[in-house]
Amino acid sequence: MAAQVAARNGARVLACRFTSALSAAEGAAAVVSVASDRAPGWGVFPLPQASAEAAAGAPP
Repeated sequence: MAAQVAARNGARVLACRFTSALSAAEGAAAVVSVASDRAPGWGVFPLPQASAEAAAGAPP
């Protein structure tokens, strides 16, 4: 699912991992890292490649 969402937004998934915790109460989470193949720019001023990381799960 993360790869589909990233592709629809012009990006690709670099990594998808689960943090290690004994229980969800200890902050177990899934972490997804994505990057764009190219970033939009204004005319002759292209922006550098964009990347981001997001986590989902129980709060720490």
